[in-house]
Amino acid sequence: MKSTRARALAWRYARQYLADGAGSAVEAVRRVVAVPTWPADPELAVGRRLAGPRPGVVEAGLAEGTLVRTWSFRGAVHLMATDTAPTYLVLRCAARQWELPSWRRHYGLEPGDWPALRGTVRAALAGGPRTPAALATHLARKAQFRQVAPFIDRRDATFLKPFAWQGDLVLGRGPGGQLLLCAPPSSWGEWPALEDAGRDAVRAYLDAYGPATAGHLQRWLGEGLGAGRRRIQRWIDELSTELTEVDIEGAAYLHLGRQVDALADTAAGEAGTLALLPAYDPWTSGPGTADPWLIAPERRPVATAGAHLVVRGGRACGTWKTSPGRLAVRWFPEAGEPPRGDLAREATRLATMLRTELAVEVAAC
Repeated sequence: MKSTRARALAWRYARQYLADGAGSAVEAVRRVVAVPTWPADPELAVGRRLAGPRPGVVEAGLAEGTLVRTWSFRGAVHLMATDTAPTYLVLRCAARQWELPSWRRHYGLEPGDWPALRGTVRAALAGGPRTPAALATHLARKAQFRQVAPFIDRRDATFLKPFAWQGDLVLGRGPGGQLLLCAPPSSWGEWPALEDAGRDAVRAYLDAYGPATAGHLQRWLGEGLGAGRRRIQRWIDELSTELTEVDIEGAAYLHLGRQVDALADTAAGEAGTLALLPAYDPWTSGPGTADPWLIAPERRPVATAGAHLVVRGGRACGTWKTSPGRLAVRWFPEAGEPPRGDLAREATRLATMLRTELAVEVAAC
């Protein structure tokens, strides 16, 4: 089938709930798979995807247990739906980084030591959340693991990440944003097998970020989770009967076969709705800021530096930031005339999320 970039972005825009909005925070997070938490703003990223702006939806989801915060993509902390997070954590474990010779030498742990260590960490967190310092003190009392205690309370948290990837802990926040290590959700039973998880992850990516190339999938699951290039290509090949190749302006893209009709029925203008998206929003972090569909190459440094983006027609057309009582929009001249009515409506929505009032100021960038 043939399609256009405008139609593909419009379909994706709707799939990510940026057109009409999801009914719940977990529905929105599950669809985009993972929402960066820092220095991003997950409350704004999720709130923009709801049918109506409601402050505090992320913290409410975490408290209810429908959302979970943990280390996942690119080793960073992400917000994920509790029921689908294991799929991606299984992929993150595929490389078994903690068994590399460099890890074994540095931490003094052999692969056979990890089951007992993981059990000790799980038992320690079963009684309630602990700070990394408190967990380090606990392990220091265990002769078998005394040598790893100093690595627990490190700013980079490198040694803690394999515990998160294997489902031994998730992350919470204490007073003042203090990092807390928490017991994993009780709903996490047996995790999917790696091969099943891989195929599901390919489907889920195309369901939210399609049409996409194999390169997009390699970036998302390979660079993001370390799943391995050959594995990822094998999963794509194994799903050949479920996938359709779409010709988009002369280039080949992959799309879920069950979504082909919906793509064909999408009007190219449906992505015209303007959105104020926070820095590192899934709209750009999923495909990557190097994707010229979303961000003109000359504007990419602005996005990678962490600017909040104004998106229209699926493409970045400006940046925004707030100060007390003020929303300052810097519009890219190449994007045409700024739609002040749409900006005003988005400002009202953002003001509700931020529990403030905002006057819009627009200038060229």
